[in-house]
Amino acid sequence: MATITGYLAGEVPIKIYEMGLLPGVVLTMKQQLPFNGPVCIHIQDNPNAIALRRSEADLILIESLS
Repeated sequence: MATITGYLAGEVPIKIYEMGLLPGVVLTMKQQLPFNGPVCIHIQDNPNAIALRRSEADLILIESLS
């Protein structure tokens, strides 16, 4: 589990905000596909999983909770 602390770039795609990936949100990485494939994450208290391109996921700064 990890918490979103911010973003690497000054300009983040609006898609990131629309999916609820805001600073302070707790998430868990469920799956990381090989060959620079998408990353599947789960937001705490949300039953749905979210798939992000690796380039989008790399923009999100996280801090581990463990």
